[in-house]
Amino acid sequence: MSDVVLKVAVDPTNSYEEFILKMHEIGFASRYQLRQVTSPAHEFRDDFLDYIADNGISSLLAYTVAMEDITSPSMSVNDIELVISKFIERLRPLKRLLIIDPYFYAASPTSHQLLERLLTPHQADLIDVTVICNNVSAPNATNMRSAIKSAAPNAAISEIQSSTFHDRFWINPDRSCGLVMGTSLNGIGKKIALVDRLQNSDAEDLVALAKVEGYAG
Repeated sequence: MSDVVLKVAVDPTNSYEEFILKMHEIGFASRYQLRQVTSPAHEFRDDFLDYIADNGISSLLAYTVAMEDITSPSMSVNDIELVISKFIERLRPLKRLLIIDPYFYAASPTSHQLLERLLTPHQADLIDVTVICNNVSAPNATNMRSAIKSAAPNAAISEIQSSTFHDRFWINPDRSCGLVMGTSLNGIGKKIALVDRLQNSDAEDLVALAKVEGYAG
């Protein structure tokens, strides 16, 4: 017997139980086995692994933003932006944002526009954005500051110049959660790069290290 997976959008006023009852009423449930899949990623884990082994991860990236932790030049910049924004959404509620990125202010004609789009959905919550980078006077610093103020007018901007950090992190210090990015915003779409969720313990360690560099926390 082969499995058929159906995605059913249930009206908010109805329940899953009502859907099952209706399937019984029309005789559908008497001919087919119905069950709810609450976690597709775990339910079909073996199928995903087999597919990736046969076709490679790039086959997923070619269709859509299916692999949330890898960005590639084969993806459009808009798709990569969706991947990053999904991870930032997981930081909600985002009142304070700590960005650790050595080249956050590096020259780029579009990174400030991308930054504004990424932060705008959080403008009602953001009250503080702290940037730790190698050079607070880098060529694109003014544009990036303007982008932050435009996206989150009520947020205070703090900057710390430090060469201690190598990788790029966006952290919500209040919830001890964050993400790691394999490239700065000026490198989006140019190279294959990792985007992944930080473990809570790693986020806590990074905040502690940032405090050594002068972060108020």
